[in-house]
Amino acid sequence: MHSNDAASATKYLTARRVACIGALKLYGLVLAALLCDWMSK
Repeated sequence: MHSNDAASATKYLTARRVACIGALKLYGLVLAALLCDWMSK
């Protein structure tokens, strides 16, 4: 039971890290698109 809690906590942290990295990548893409759009004007 204790190891199961640890496993679910690790899974939760991993999911959170993946979501965070995904959000950062998306933010970076949006930022780059805005910058390119701004520079092309």
